[in-house]
Amino acid sequence: MTLPHRSFPQNCYYSIHGTDHAIRHALSLLSVIRNAILSREGLESDSLFAQHVIWLLDSLFALFQLRPHWRSAVDISSMDFIDFALGVASAHGNARGLNTIIYHKLYSLLALICAGVAENPKDILRDGEYGEKAKHSLCVAFIHLAKAAIKHKPISKLIKGQLLAPLKILTTENISYGPGTDFWVGALCIVTVCEANSC
Repeated sequence: MTLPHRSFPQNCYYSIHGTDHAIRHALSLLSVIRNAILSREGLESDSLFAQHVIWLLDSLFALFQLRPHWRSAVDISSMDFIDFALGVASAHGNARGLNTIIYHKLYSLLALICAGVAENPKDILRDGEYGEKAKHSLCVAFIHLAKAAIKHKPISKLIKGQLLAPLKILTTENISYGPGTDFWVGALCIVTVCEANSC
């Protein structure tokens, strides 16, 4: 990378060592891009804005799908991806008139990431503060998905087809996520909404 002004050092390089470093760096870059895109007030209905957000979500999901295939990247938390998507969802909730395509893309992405976490729940099964934060992020995602499922039947069908089965297995096989727990209540909320919406 060559910087444009003479006062800057020339031929600067940034070395990335290992796949885990590469994914963390890619997530950081996507976060910077996300913040820049979502800070453009008043442009929610702009077609260029929509294209940027769709590209951002596609890039996030591609990175999420790539992670399991890189053994050295297994320690990267799937919660980073959920928190990223929740950040976009929060911005979406505070905006008006956002593109319908963005809405479907966003909540479809969130549902698929949550399904991936439910199928491989190592992050939320950890003890201590880390595991509690992971469970909290997932429960917040359930709330967002339940709201989306109520409003849009296609999203409800996607959640039912991809998320509910691994979620039921998770809450059945792990006592700490069974009846009476906050996690179980969040899971029950999304199960109830999707099953009622499929009638």
